[in-house]
Amino acid sequence: MRVRFPGRFGTAVIFFIVGAIFGGSVWFWGPAAVRELLTSGRSTSSETRVTSPDGQFDAVMVQQDDGAGAMGGFEYYVYIVRKGSQVQKVRARSIFDASTLSGDSLVWESPHLLDIKYNKAEIESFRNIWALDQVESVPDFDHDDFVEVRLVPSSEYSLLSPSGEFRSQ
Repeated sequence: MRVRFPGRFGTAVIFFIVGAIFGGSVWFWGPAAVRELLTSGRSTSSETRVTSPDGQFDAVMVQQDDGAGAMGGFEYYVYIVRKGSQVQKVRARSIFDASTLSGDSLVWESPHLLDIKYNKAEIESFRNIWALDQVESVPDFDHDDFVEVRLVPSSEYSLLSPSGEFRSQ
């Protein structure tokens, strides 16, 4: 039996199909593979935890390498959880999200008042009221289940100049 190879048109079709499969695979799996290669063996997030004065809650600052854009980058999230509880790192549950943050600290002014202090921040989202029912089921909800959150810039620095342009770093 003699094996026949396809003609020029058949060869082109085969190369097209193989190329489409390969190209689709690279498009679909490529970013994840590159991210894994670049971050392999390195931590992609860090946590800072501060307990409220009454010992009920922890404010948790998470610095997360989200790999945003070609240059990469960090996002900063603040969560409130019961003392010692695991943080569910879901963006929708954060009370604060910033793409730029320096000189940051979490300070409990009272058991139900948390200050987020910073020198410079580019804030993506912020909520000033947190309730325990946002992280767990609470059968009898009362005033002890709320925390007010305030933003406290530590300087007069602004990201924008008076003319509306971004200031250089």
